[in-house]
Amino acid sequence: MAGEVTDELNEIYRNAKDDGIWLREFAPGPGGKYLAAAGSIKEVEGIEKKLGKEIDIEKLSLGDIVNISMPGTGETREEACSNAVVEYKRHLKKDENPYDKLERYFSKYAKDSHDLNSKEYFSAAVKVAMEEYDLSKSDIAREFQVADSTVRRWANGVSVPHPRLREKILEWIVKKI
Repeated sequence: MAGEVTDELNEIYRNAKDDGIWLREFAPGPGGKYLAAAGSIKEVEGIEKKLGKEIDIEKLSLGDIVNISMPGTGETREEACSNAVVEYKRHLKKDENPYDKLERYFSKYAKDSHDLNSKEYFSAAVKVAMEEYDLSKSDIAREFQVADSTVRRWANGVSVPHPRLREKILEWIVKKI
């Protein structure tokens, strides 16, 4: 798209790319609002693989990308691009099963993430909640009326709560994320 490329716009594009998101801008529509679309780089790569040819996002029309992107509008290019990225990320969170969010991180902590009753799985869930979603030991302890040291033992895999409480804690963590 023609026009001035500001440092802010460059940063929006750079951050989007780092997050695996492509951006495509369109000329301002009626009323002068800017329009942008954001989508998954991996999804486009999958389509390229199926087609056996490279896709140039900049050459695609709005109609071409409507099913693989989320729109964003704004008074400026920066606002439109930023809004498109925010909407795309919101779309991902809404469509994702919350337990899948946990699963993405389990390989970091647990060898067998599929055994919901294992100490390892529960420990990984507590670590994910604390490290990836900014829940503190105190947040978890306060919610379940246990000591911070108890939550620390859970996170370290030293102990686990009773199965019924464990299930409630996992449900709570999923809701928090």
